[in-house]
Amino acid sequence: MASPNQFYSSQARKNWERWLNATVDDLARKYGFDFSRGYAERQAEAEAAKARAAYQDSLRRTQSDYEQRLAQIEQGIRDAVRGLEQNFFTNMLQQQQAQANTGINAGIAADQNLRLGMAAQSALADVYGQANLDRARAARDWSLESQRLREALDLVEQERLARAEQLYQDLLQRGYGMLQQERGAAQSAAQLEWQIIADQIAQELQRQQLEQQAQLQREAMALQGRLARLRSSGGSGGSSVNVGARSSYQDIAKAIEEFLRQRSRSQLAYQFQAPASEWARRGQPRLVPGRPQRHPVPLATY
Repeated sequence: MASPNQFYSSQARKNWERWLNATVDDLARKYGFDFSRGYAERQAEAEAAKARAAYQDSLRRTQSDYEQRLAQIEQGIRDAVRGLEQNFFTNMLQQQQAQANTGINAGIAADQNLRLGMAAQSALADVYGQANLDRARAARDWSLESQRLREALDLVEQERLARAEQLYQDLLQRGYGMLQQERGAAQSAAQLEWQIIADQIAQELQRQQLEQQAQLQREAMALQGRLARLRSSGGSGGSSVNVGARSSYQDIAKAIEEFLRQRSRSQLAYQFQAPASEWARRGQPRLVPGRPQRHPVPLATY
């Protein structure tokens, strides 16, 4: 006969107990996952190395851009100087030709030449002044961007530590989520196993109930037959019924009364006997690790 002990010793309950006491390390061994802190630190280090490479590349590009801007400024100065020299030479030729044509004296000619040279020097000073401003702007932009990148590069280590901790916590949460799924699946399998055993117990109890009723009916028919025979024998003897027959008659009557009481209790128990599915629905034993029961549990406890 099936009993609750069969459930406590079943593989489904053992699996459920094993997953109930399991950890993410057991899950890692089963599926080959890695939920360790070392794995999280390696992932964070890979991300940090990528960030360092990106910042260092930005620093190199910033330095290259700064040098390129300086080269452009120097080239601009050379182009401006060349243009000023050509303009000064052309203007000087035209001015000397005009002086020769008009026949002005040497003093006025010298003054005109001086003024033309001073205008050229003033234009050249403007070129160098603008170049100095461009150099200052380029140096300022390069300094600010380089400082920002170096500060960000210095923060990579702190970000690596924080990222490693975050990845480790995420791995633990993911592992615990998978562990809960495994526990739920094992518990469902254990509950299904318990329901099957509970149905078997209920069917077996119902069969025994029917057998007991059939046995009681057979005993009742036998007792009724004996009682009828005693009555017939007592009636044929008239008033001279012996004491032994009367005593047997009383014993059989008591036996019939006892049988009727047993049948009443049996019928009452049968009325309270629920079907197997209903009996399983009323409740299930707590699926907790513990000492298995050594006897079948009565229906009243469920």
